[in-house]
Amino acid sequence: MLNEEIRVDLDVRLKGVESLEFKELMALSQMDVIRVKGLPQNIPDNIVIDVSNINGVGNINVADLNFPEEIVPELDPDQCVISIVEIKRPAIDEESETEVEAETETEAEVKAEDVATEKESIK
Repeated sequence: MLNEEIRVDLDVRLKGVESLEFKELMALSQMDVIRVKGLPQNIPDNIVIDVSNINGVGNINVADLNFPEEIVPELDPDQCVISIVEIKRPAIDEESETEVEAETETEAEVKAEDVATEKESIK
Protein backbone atom coordinates (compact mmCIF):
# COMPACT_ATOMS: atom_id res chain seq x y z
CA MET A 1 0.00 0.00 0.00
CA LEU A 2 1.23 3.46 -0.86
CA ASN A 3 -0.48 5.12 2.11
CA GLU A 4 1.28 3.08 4.80
CA GLU A 5 4.66 4.23 6.16
CA ILE A 6 7.59 1.87 5.84
CA ARG A 7 11.06 1.79 7.40
CA VAL A 8 14.11 1.63 5.15
CA ASP A 9 17.89 1.82 5.56
CA LEU A 10 19.25 4.41 3.11
CA ASP A 11 22.89 4.35 1.99
CA VAL A 12 24.94 7.44 2.85
CA ARG A 13 26.75 8.91 -0.18
CA LEU A 14 29.30 11.73 -0.09
CA LYS A 15 29.56 14.48 -2.70
CA GLY A 16 32.39 17.02 -3.00
CA VAL A 17 35.13 14.94 -1.33
CA GLU A 18 37.76 16.31 -3.78
CA SER A 19 37.28 19.86 -2.47
CA LEU A 20 37.96 18.61 1.07
CA GLU A 21 41.27 17.07 -0.03
CA PHE A 22 42.29 20.43 -1.52
CA LYS A 23 41.68 22.00 1.92
CA GLU A 24 43.72 19.17 3.52
CA LEU A 25 40.60 17.75 5.13
CA MET A 26 39.10 14.28 4.96
CA ALA A 27 35.58 12.90 5.56
CA LEU A 28 35.35 9.85 7.79
CA SER A 29 32.06 7.96 7.62
CA GLN A 30 30.64 7.13 11.03
CA MET A 31 27.53 5.52 9.52
CA ASP A 32 27.00 3.70 6.22
CA VAL A 33 23.21 3.75 6.40
CA ILE A 34 20.48 5.88 7.97
CA ARG A 35 17.16 4.31 8.91
CA VAL A 36 14.19 6.42 7.87
CA LYS A 37 10.43 6.04 7.75
CA GLY A 38 7.94 7.43 5.31
CA LEU A 39 5.60 6.62 2.46
CA PRO A 40 7.25 4.38 -0.16
CA GLN A 41 6.81 6.90 -3.00
CA ASN A 42 8.62 9.61 -0.96
CA ILE A 43 11.68 7.57 0.04
CA PRO A 44 14.83 8.35 -2.01
CA ASP A 45 17.38 5.75 -3.13
CA ASN A 46 20.03 7.16 -0.79
CA ILE A 47 21.05 10.18 1.26
CA VAL A 48 23.62 12.43 -0.44
CA ILE A 49 25.76 14.61 1.83
CA ASP A 50 27.55 17.46 0.06
CA VAL A 51 30.81 18.20 1.90
CA SER A 52 32.23 20.62 -0.70
CA ASN A 53 31.38 23.76 1.34
CA ILE A 54 32.97 22.55 4.57
CA ASN A 55 36.04 24.57 5.53
CA GLY A 56 37.12 23.08 8.84
CA VAL A 57 37.16 20.18 11.25
CA GLY A 58 33.80 19.12 12.67
CA ASN A 59 30.94 16.65 12.61
CA ILE A 60 27.86 16.33 10.45
CA ASN A 61 25.01 14.99 12.56
CA VAL A 62 21.62 13.57 11.59
CA ALA A 63 20.01 16.93 12.51
CA ASP A 64 22.28 18.70 9.97
CA LEU A 65 20.96 16.67 7.03
CA ASN A 66 18.15 17.70 4.70
CA PHE A 67 15.68 14.86 4.32
CA PRO A 68 12.97 14.88 1.68
CA GLU A 69 9.57 16.11 2.80
CA GLU A 70 7.66 13.55 4.89
CA ILE A 71 10.79 11.40 5.41
CA VAL A 72 11.76 11.09 9.07
CA PRO A 73 15.09 9.69 10.28
CA GLU A 74 14.75 7.15 13.06
CA LEU A 75 17.99 8.11 14.78
CA ASP A 76 19.01 10.50 17.51
CA PRO A 77 19.39 13.94 15.86
CA ASP A 78 22.78 14.30 17.60
CA GLN A 79 24.08 11.03 16.09
CA CYS A 80 27.27 11.72 14.10
CA VAL A 81 27.11 10.64 10.43
CA ILE A 82 30.37 12.12 9.06
CA SER A 83 33.46 13.45 10.85
CA ILE A 84 35.64 15.98 9.05
CA VAL A 85 39.29 15.70 10.12
CA GLU A 86 42.60 17.23 9.07
CA ILE A 87 44.86 15.18 6.83
CA LYS A 88 48.12 14.64 8.69
CA ARG A 89 51.07 14.97 6.32
CA PRO A 90 54.33 13.45 7.54
CA ALA A 91 56.91 16.13 8.21
CA ILE A 92 59.96 15.77 5.99
CA ASP A 93 63.13 17.15 7.47
CA GLU A 94 65.73 18.64 5.14
CA GLU A 95 68.36 16.01 5.95
CA SER A 96 66.25 13.03 4.82
CA GLU A 97 65.11 14.97 1.73
CA THR A 98 68.75 15.56 0.75
CA GLU A 99 69.53 11.85 1.21
CA VAL A 100 66.65 10.91 -1.11
CA GLU A 101 67.87 13.41 -3.74
CA ALA A 102 71.41 12.01 -3.50
CA GLU A 103 70.14 8.44 -3.89
CA THR A 104 68.07 9.44 -6.91
CA GLU A 105 71.07 11.10 -8.58
CA THR A 106 73.24 8.04 -7.91
CA GLU A 107 70.57 5.73 -9.37
CA ALA A 108 70.35 7.94 -12.47
CA GLU A 109 74.13 7.85 -12.89
CA VAL A 110 74.19 4.05 -12.55
CA LYS A 111 71.40 3.68 -15.12
CA ALA A 112 73.26 5.95 -17.54
CA GLU A 113 76.40 3.82 -17.12
CA ASP A 114 74.37 0.63 -17.68
CA VAL A 115 72.94 2.03 -20.91
CA ALA A 116 76.42 3.02 -22.11
CA THR A 117 77.74 -0.46 -21.25
CA GLU A 118 74.84 -2.11 -23.09
CA LYS A 119 75.47 -0.01 -26.20
CA GLU A 120 79.16 -0.98 -26.19
CA SER A 121 78.34 -4.68 -25.83
CA ILE A 122 75.90 -4.49 -28.77
CA LYS A 123 78.65 -3.16 -31.09
